[in-house]
Amino acid sequence: MLRWKQKLTVFAHDRRGATLIFAGIALAALMGFMALGVDLGSMFFEKRRQQTANDLAALAAASDLTKASAAARATLTRNQTPSTANIVVETGTYTPNPAVAPTARFVAGTSSTTNAARVTVKSVQPIYFGRVLSLFNQGTVSNSTGVNVQTSAVAATNAQAAFSVGSRLLSLNGGVINGVLNGLLGTNISLTLMDYQALANAQVNLFTFADKLATRLNLTAATYSDILSGSVYTADVLQAVVEAARANSSNSTSVIANLSQIANAKQGSTDRMSLSSLLSLGVYGGRVPGQGAPLTAVISALNLVSTVAQISGGTNQASISLALGLPGLASVNLALTIGERPVGTSAVTVGGVGSTAYTAQTRLLLTISLVGSGKASLINVPLYIEVANAYARLTALSCSPSNRGSSSVTLGVKPGVIDAWIGDVSMSAMRNFTAPPTFGSATLVNAIGVVKVTGSAHASIGNMTETPLTFSYADITAGTVKSTSTTSFITPLLTSLINSLNLQTSALGGLLNLDLLGLGGLLGTENLVKNTLIAATSSLDTVISSILVALGINIGVADAWVTGVSCGNAVLVN
Repeated sequence: MLRWKQKLTVFAHDRRGATLIFAGIALAALMGFMALGVDLGSMFFEKRRQQTANDLAALAAASDLTKASAAARATLTRNQTPSTANIVVETGTYTPNPAVAPTARFVAGTSSTTNAARVTVKSVQPIYFGRVLSLFNQGTVSNSTGVNVQTSAVAATNAQAAFSVGSRLLSLNGGVINGVLNGLLGTNISLTLMDYQALANAQVNLFTFADKLATRLNLTAATYSDILSGSVYTADVLQAVVEAARANSSNSTSVIANLSQIANAKQGSTDRMSLSSLLSLGVYGGRVPGQGAPLTAVISALNLVSTVAQISGGTNQASISLALGLPGLASVNLALTIGERPVGTSAVTVGGVGSTAYTAQTRLLLTISLVGSGKASLINVPLYIEVANAYARLTALSCSPSNRGSSSVTLGVKPGVIDAWIGDVSMSAMRNFTAPPTFGSATLVNAIGVVKVTGSAHASIGNMTETPLTFSYADITAGTVKSTSTTSFITPLLTSLINSLNLQTSALGGLLNLDLLGLGGLLGTENLVKNTLIAATSSLDTVISSILVALGINIGVADAWVTGVSCGNAVLVN
């Protein structure tokens, strides 16, 4: 027994052969790690290959949303995705909102705003050594032969539309437009009504305009965004308008001549303007001039010139005397100031869903002399109207490269809030857009030594709501203009203003106050003033409409139009 004990002790202390034992154990572990490495490498390679195919499938689906499932499955088949794979194709809406988690920006479900597709692929990737070593048994192994691999990709369309908001160029008045353009540009243009009607019908391609402007500025190597981010001479902008109009063979020589007259009248001026307030080209801003127009983005020549004039000269006060020859109006003088558009917005926009176009905030002060009778033979009315920014917002864009004729664009259009006064206002207050003007009672009638009538009134049109306007592809190609309303709000606004007019009448240099004496003769003078204003409502409507049309705005109503749509290329977003 002792001998065996001694032998065991010797054996226990014997170190010979230990290295071989450890080498065997290490070799087994090394082979296990090598097996694991092979399987992991294979799995990651296959997952990466599947993700690449998945990305391509999502791009194919988003490029043709009406046939998203077929396009995605065909792409996966071409990229050798196993036929046993579980494929799910969903269409929905992708909103690029930084405030939302990336995984939550895609919402599945077909709607008018559908613009993206999500493709999910689940497959079983084979393993070779792992199943022997049982190393993949933590819920990732679906069976003894492979691992579940799931990939997903979301792609969104890059569809773009060109659109604008303002007022359709109807009921033009040549004298008013001459006065407004001359007042804003500081020129002495004299065109006829027929000339302006021809300019309203003439078309200017905005990409061609940007190309011509780049040539004039010697910036042909710069991108559109670089060009439009600068401040340039208004004279150069107007000359670029002429060249862009000339590039359109459908524009007549008389149109080119009239545009040249306007541009030449501005030559030598040092006035500058911000191009970003005029035009935004969205994703196409990264292109360089000369590459052609990726979509139809056009504007009427008159609308373009008017917008340039407003941006260039809007900060100055334009004082214009209008000779209109309308019943009941002895004279009309216009003071006009144009405010800035909201930062980052423009008059004409090329962009995707969420893009906006704005009109400029506008203030008008019409000093009107009305022909009355009796003690109120001449009534002077200072009529102030402020039109806030109207806007159009691209809310939905449906576009299929395989069926462009089915494209449609929906704009949410909201007219600007209207504020109207009869009262005295200072010219400095007119120019200060950081605060609303204050008004005092205006002297409407002042028959020296006989009677004096003062008064003030206020009316507004507020609580404007956004109206959806949908444009079919036929509307877009035809340049159809749609409106938020067919009702004219000018006459109702004037009627409300006149009804709220608070008059104070005094006689004999103010010694007798009508409110205290109740003299019928003086009360009759007040009634005469109101009746004269009511009788002149139609003429005042014509005056205001003519001025607003020249500026591309309206009261209580906004017009919008879409001139082009591009289905664009789909891009991966998640």
